[in-house]
Amino acid sequence: MALGVFMMDNSAVVTDFVVKVAGRCNLNCTYCYMYNLADSSWRKQPKFMSTETFTLLCQRVREHVIRHDLKRIAFILHGGEPLLLGPERLEMFFSIFKNAIEGLDLKITLGMQTNGLLLTEEIGAVLKTFNATVGVSIDGIPGKGDMHRVDFKGRPSGARVEKALRVFLETKYADRFTGFIAVADVDQPPRETFQYLASFNPEMIDFRLPLHHHSSPPKRRAESTSGAEYGEWFGEVFDELIKSEKKIMVRLINGIIHGLAQTPAADHFIGNLEVGLVVVESDGSYELVDNLKALADGITQTGLSVQEHSLDDFVTMRNDWIRRHELHRAPNVCASCKFFTGCRGGYYVTRYDSHGGFDQPSVYCNDMKYLVPLIHRRLAA
Repeated sequence: MALGVFMMDNSAVVTDFVVKVAGRCNLNCTYCYMYNLADSSWRKQPKFMSTETFTLLCQRVREHVIRHDLKRIAFILHGGEPLLLGPERLEMFFSIFKNAIEGLDLKITLGMQTNGLLLTEEIGAVLKTFNATVGVSIDGIPGKGDMHRVDFKGRPSGARVEKALRVFLETKYADRFTGFIAVADVDQPPRETFQYLASFNPEMIDFRLPLHHHSSPPKRRAESTSGAEYGEWFGEVFDELIKSEKKIMVRLINGIIHGLAQTPAADHFIGNLEVGLVVVESDGSYELVDNLKALADGITQTGLSVQEHSLDDFVTMRNDWIRRHELHRAPNVCASCKFFTGCRGGYYVTRYDSHGGFDQPSVYCNDMKYLVPLIHRRLAA
């Protein structure tokens, strides 16, 4: 693979499905790319995906698997907040999916991403029945790391999520929990944040950089001399991680380590291959990866849907869009950078500029120039 070029993962097919079974949420996170950034298309979406639409989607998935002889897929229920479905409707949707793929020689990752408020033992029983897992979105210590994850009255949600998750982890369904998605907040203590999330014994903590880009850059502290607050924050997380006796994967750090080792997994962990998945909105429309909603209104819309188009139709459109926006490769300037193997040019959303597209380094470039060599030095030592 030539330096500066990404290898499109399964570019001829779809293997990863993000299914928006709920078009609304019971939280109002200030940084939410679905509801509070550049895109407003959620207003036209149904509150829930209908049984008919979900059934048709599952038939499309089966057709795609058979046509391309796929051996593995990931099928993730998302939202909005998928647990607004309730346990009975959740069980029905899982049953529809299971029946659709019955008899196929296929490895399936089946799961959901939730804010955790509605986690119950009853939900755990449904997950266990269908061998599904659940990831929870929570940013950090209640009263500190939850100031952006608020409800519609502006109240932080961390304490309520912690209570629901602690109760869930005391049930016989605790093994259904896999880990966290957490948005990094440099105003919160990184070591304590890692320790808090690690106390739940997750398999993975996916600390994510806020979805800023060149047309909406992150705020930097006036007193900062490095301009690399996020790099410093992740550096402290890394130091805490390597001291920990728990085997926990931190996604971005894993990506940098794989990058330094020059393995193909680097782009997976950093997130650049996410652009190849399909998002199915609650009305059945196929959309591009939903993090792009942070950039511009309507940017993810394809004009295609499960009602009228096959997944092959979506693949053709998606690949054309990726190549047109040159997301199959890193920015030109990154190819000659000595840190490229570690950061892979940065997550594609953070490279965006409303005038220049994606052909520039990440808005977090300075942070990566701090973090990549730090991790390299620590590992070398």
